[in-house]
Amino acid sequence: MFSYTLQRVFFWTLVLLFFVTTGVLIFYALGYRFSFERGIFIHAGSISVKPNPQQVNITINSSPVSRKKLNYLNNSYHIDGLKPGEYQLKISSPGFQAWSKKVAVHSGTSTEFWNVLLAKEQYPRTSFYTSQAGKFFLSLKSKYIAYIQNQGQEFLVNILSLDSALSETVFSSPDYELDEKESIQWSPQEHAIIIPTNQKNPEERKKHYFIVDIDTKRAINLKDLAAAENIESVHWNTTKKNFVYYLTERNLYRLDLGSPQEKKLVAQNISGFNLSSSGLYYFQLPSGIVYRADPEGERPPVQITTSPPADMSNTNYQIVVYDEKRIALLNETSRKIFIWNQGDHDNYFRELSENASGAQFSDDGKKLLFWNDWEIFVYFSRDWEVQPVRLENELMNITRFSQKIENVQWSKDYEHVVFTTDKKIKVVELDHRDRRNIFDITALKIDYSWLISDFSNNKLYFTDKASEEDPFFEIYSIDFPEKTGILGL
Repeated sequence: MFSYTLQRVFFWTLVLLFFVTTGVLIFYALGYRFSFERGIFIHAGSISVKPNPQQVNITINSSPVSRKKLNYLNNSYHIDGLKPGEYQLKISSPGFQAWSKKVAVHSGTSTEFWNVLLAKEQYPRTSFYTSQAGKFFLSLKSKYIAYIQNQGQEFLVNILSLDSALSETVFSSPDYELDEKESIQWSPQEHAIIIPTNQKNPEERKKHYFIVDIDTKRAINLKDLAAAENIESVHWNTTKKNFVYYLTERNLYRLDLGSPQEKKLVAQNISGFNLSSSGLYYFQLPSGIVYRADPEGERPPVQITTSPPADMSNTNYQIVVYDEKRIALLNETSRKIFIWNQGDHDNYFRELSENASGAQFSDDGKKLLFWNDWEIFVYFSRDWEVQPVRLENELMNITRFSQKIENVQWSKDYEHVVFTTDKKIKVVELDHRDRRNIFDITALKIDYSWLISDFSNNKLYFTDKASEEDPFFEIYSIDFPEKTGILGL
């Protein structure tokens, strides 16, 4: 009798253990964890990380996370089963500077970091042996670099082929110098450049634009071709070869370089214009209204903005266009910057800052990067629903330095900003949770370096000296950020 009772107790104990264990496993599989402090099951949270480089070591509160957590579908790590609370997350890789943040994990949700970028401790450089190189300008398809030299009294413009690493001079003159407020512009077809210059003679000091064919090295002064004085703001047509637009006496013209006698008046009494994929935009005077025009001048213009910017004391505005719904206006005299934004929630014509040096939209138009000598900002023109969530019409101060900031530009993922300051090239993330990680990419030997990002090839081009004693600048490149692909290839 005793044996039979013992068997029954043993049997029902096993049944009870089975149901308890099964329930625990089901709860565990559903993401629940038992809290001994509270004596209850709590729905766990998780952390998702997509890093660059892809092969990294991850620790949470100094404990390593298994590499088996890598999800090969989207090259990300998913760390689940974490009780709600704060964790110290650290991501590292041999030869790279470590990234870290204090992370808040919430019940039943994943805290996501889709744009973790690490910078190497040291980047190997490629030199292009461009002795005495000054400012340089990358062609649109990243095949060539146009760079300036000053040899004695001679002003030179050279073309560097990035395939062969060979250079040749395409323009030379002792009477002109580069206009520091403008850039050499490559044609979309990479066959010609526009060189904005000023005369060196202080009594003349007039602006001249030279158009140079890089194959024939033939240079044409646009003033002679257009039969016009006081030419300003020359830009290539984005689709038609050998067509340019320019301002003279506040009037906008389109000119066929092959048939200059057929130049066409596009708009009158304007201040500033910009060409984008959606059309030609200009700032009409005296109204201060932005219009979109047909680049060929065959259809009537369309009014875009409904009111002028708040500051019309000076009407010298630079227009930065993403599309007809997102336009930034930068006053080149007062340095005030305004945003025209027909958003998903409301329409805005807002002053963003009283002091800005430049502005760039992201590739999707959802963010506007702008900066001055000491600070970098990002304005969100649309809701950003990927973590960290940011809202339309939100303005963020990204970083501030006591030393002058220069060469500010987007990085390839548009969630980081590259810039130079204090003889260093740096990168800072937009993610403001806990703190912003900021890395030194490389140290420089010169106070002022010219920097350009090449997104298509994951490269940074910049000027520097080979040594402190070297009197000449050269153009260098480094690979940044790391190239990534499917399965880490």
